[in-house]
Amino acid sequence: YRAHCDRLLMIDLSVHRDLLKKLLWLAIAVGGILYCRHYWDEAPGVSLYVEAAQCMLNGTPLQSCNPTFTYPPIFALLMIPLVPLPMVLQNLAWYLVTLGSIVGCIMVSARLAQRLVPDDWSERDLAWLYGVGILLSLKFVLAAVGNQSYDALVVLLVVCGLAGLAEDRPGWAGASLACAAALKATPLLFLPYLVVKRHYRAAAVMTLVLAAACILPDLIFALARRSADSSYFLAWLHQVAEPALSEKLDGNPHTFWFASNPNNNSLRGLIGIYLFDNSPQFKYVMYSVYAAYCAFVAV
Repeated sequence: YRAHCDRLLMIDLSVHRDLLKKLLWLAIAVGGILYCRHYWDEAPGVSLYVEAAQCMLNGTPLQSCNPTFTYPPIFALLMIPLVPLPMVLQNLAWYLVTLGSIVGCIMVSARLAQRLVPDDWSERDLAWLYGVGILLSLKFVLAAVGNQSYDALVVLLVVCGLAGLAEDRPGWAGASLACAAALKATPLLFLPYLVVKRHYRAAAVMTLVLAAACILPDLIFALARRSADSSYFLAWLHQVAEPALSEKLDGNPHTFWFASNPNNNSLRGLIGIYLFDNSPQFKYVMYSVYAAYCAFVAV
């Protein structure tokens, strides 16, 4: 076994670079074909996103179209370009977005890891870094691809924000973290972190960009409406964010993922591994985990 590992470590990657590139492009093409074939008749994730986008184009409240769409309105707005496409092209576009996000996450994360060890990295060292990183992230990569979720895109925005902080680019960092928080609420925890760490410029940019992203759907589609109920963002706050945070999910027009769902990779899903959703201790454990996470991020 040791001799086999030694032989792997001695492989000259530069000699096989062209072959590796060709194999990589072949894998991407084959993966795209298999992906589109798998979702040929039914694409639960993409179809849900496109349905919400069509709902927004029709001027209909998102909660009346599909109760399982619990995502921020800005995401429905971003999915509008996919509406006129046939399902096969919708799936292909989403495959490329997901794959690009995953590749971006790996590359930016590797760049951040190299900053921790600023020595010269050989191609072999980088290959091991990428290989180990992919191996440790494989569960989440497969979950993002299999569920047609947009978690990979959010993670990419987060790591780009962290890279911006590390490279002293507060504007880029704040904007990237704001976009992540606009798509998923959890990255909002970075806002107090930026304030605590005295990244005031990044915090200011994050606040402004986040506010703009949150109200953008209303500015485009609901500017003439005066009822608060017709505001996409306010409706999302009252019907999704507030019930999810307070665990008051009964009688809600939206259908939330169960915490015990094995595909739920959120903090709530982590708690669901050990406790059922209707357990009386669930809410208190959830708040404790949120508090611990906030404390960890603040450090």
